[in-house]
Amino acid sequence: MNLAWILRTLLLGCLLCAPLAAQQTTITEASLLAGLERDSKDLGAYIRLHQWYLKQGRATDAEQLFQRAVNAIPLSVFAPGKPQALAVGDFFLIFGKLDQALQQYRAGVTDSPGEKPTYLKRQIEVLLRQGKRSEAVELNAQILRENPNDNDARGLAASLLLDKGDVNGALAELQVLAVRAPENPVIHFNLGRAHAARSEWEAAKREFNRSIELRPDYLPPRLALAQTQVTRGEFDEAWKTAAAALALDAGNQGARLMQSAALMGQKKFGESRQALDEMLKADPASADANFQLGVLGLAEKKYPEAEAAFRRAYQLNPANSRGLMGIVEATLAQNKNDAALALLQAEADKSPNRTDLQLALGTTALRVANHDLAIATFQKLLSQMEKGSASQGDLYIRLGEAYHRKGDNLAAIQALEKARQMLPNNVAVMGALAVVLDALDRKTEASEAYEAALKLDPNNAMAINNFAFLLAETGGDLGRALAMVHRARQLQPNLVEITDTLGWIYVKMGMADNAIETLRDLVDKNPDRPIYRYHLAVAYQLKGDKAAALAEARAAADRHPPEKESRQIQALIGQLGGGK
Repeated sequence: MNLAWILRTLLLGCLLCAPLAAQQTTITEASLLAGLERDSKDLGAYIRLHQWYLKQGRATDAEQLFQRAVNAIPLSVFAPGKPQALAVGDFFLIFGKLDQALQQYRAGVTDSPGEKPTYLKRQIEVLLRQGKRSEAVELNAQILRENPNDNDARGLAASLLLDKGDVNGALAELQVLAVRAPENPVIHFNLGRAHAARSEWEAAKREFNRSIELRPDYLPPRLALAQTQVTRGEFDEAWKTAAAALALDAGNQGARLMQSAALMGQKKFGESRQALDEMLKADPASADANFQLGVLGLAEKKYPEAEAAFRRAYQLNPANSRGLMGIVEATLAQNKNDAALALLQAEADKSPNRTDLQLALGTTALRVANHDLAIATFQKLLSQMEKGSASQGDLYIRLGEAYHRKGDNLAAIQALEKARQMLPNNVAVMGALAVVLDALDRKTEASEAYEAALKLDPNNAMAINNFAFLLAETGGDLGRALAMVHRARQLQPNLVEITDTLGWIYVKMGMADNAIETLRDLVDKNPDRPIYRYHLAVAYQLKGDKAAALAEARAAADRHPPEKESRQIQALIGQLGGGK
């Protein structure tokens, strides 16, 4: 078995399927069992059969194989510090026995100092799987201190930066590594992840495909590509990508979930449900499958059913708050805002040290316009964060948003300026600051903030969209605004705010027919957004269709618009002769 390849794949949690996949048309269970009959002490034979069982979706058989190996192999083989410590450690790792694997790898550092980097990298893999991130980071830093040019260690450091949210730092390092090691599939995979985090979808897909090309049996880029395709609404392609992953590993739950999501996106709800039911029949304790069943319930507007599925997901994995947030979504969809907040408050009170629950409470309070609760929650959280940390900077962004929605834009600017000090290169800070400055009619400063945001991230669709809208509102270069909004639409084709901006730019350019066509469709799909109806009313006014304009303006007024929008709508109604 190629231990160098094992290292590269284990650092990202990939199953050791390459030796098997290359011979998948000839290997059978009988041939693998025959190998064990010939030598019941062959660790590699157990690993190969274990992987074969996983490929066939036979997880129980794969697990039982471990006990067979322990019974057959002398205990002396498993003693830490033996010459075969690396192979034994890998055996334990493949079977998910992380503590035993770590014990072997630590002994190997002492007994085989010449292979220290290899043993340290194996330890990092175990620590990451155990959730001991800080210890893994320190070991990786030790490798880099001793060999700053170690591509594996630099790649892992970049991956960890990406996980922390330092997308730009990770991207810069991964681009360098892709030049240094162009044939490394792991680097291309992580480079794709970095591009995806910046919404650079085509670049992300290109890197995922390159990773797959370099190692066709490497599953993570296939799953990431399928996820990207689902995100982009490319559901047919996502289904095919997930099918290719399942051809390599029939039991891969991630690929099956991607297929279910692709079917859901195609509105093939029955087929999606059938796929999830089959998964849950095989593994009723799958938090992932229960969660996706809840998402399906939301899509079908079966809210009690969705809530029940999310509740099961949360009970199965209470450390992950997504199940709880699913319950909240189902509750909000039934217009039970107070019940959703009460649920979050109760969960946060039960676990006062869980900042994720406090953050969920504040964010949900902001969504339902309980601005005072959102502000109080975010301020409480600020005191629990390390001063000057990125986490504290993120909270100041949220606090600024809460103040802005409450109408206290001066307090919002103060919060956002603090966020800017902690996150000087964060596009979200500059984008939020631009929005608040715009609301205060400080248009020149808002324009400068948008320009700064786009220098940090030229592909930030919302910043592009908002800047384009500002140009249209202030009599700026409408040609530039139109080009910008088309670019934003390429990046985020399903974002309704971008469609609204496009329609409004058409209005400002005097293109009434284009504006009506764009905004009519938007209003039909989002009938309760008063600003969209107002923009459509202005488009009809531009066309000369006074009756249609008045009907849309009155419909906008009936939908309880914010004060500034309400004034604009009433002024339009007055112009159209409709009175108040």
